[in-house]
Amino acid sequence: RRFSISNKPGIIKFDLYDNAEALNFAYMIGDDVFASQLRDSIEAHFVRNGVVFSRIDLSGTLICPDYLRWAVMPFMLSVSNGLLAKKADNESNG
Repeated sequence: RRFSISNKPGIIKFDLYDNAEALNFAYMIGDDVFASQLRDSIEAHFVRNGVVFSRIDLSGTLICPDYLRWAVMPFMLSVSNGLLAKKADNESNG
């Protein structure tokens, strides 16, 4: 869901950027269970055949494919941070 509430109607139902921010926060606080569930959901809803879409409109149509500047790069950063955290945890636990 969108983080912001607006008094102006819009056509966007889901935004990858909002989800990427939530994913990054989950990794930052160490909530691996929620992060894994959210990442799986993001991939199921926003990724098709290796293309990452930034938005889903009210009709369920994926829009803004591989729009790196706004949403895709924050998502990739969040995934990378999660992988790095997991690697560091594995190394510290032997």
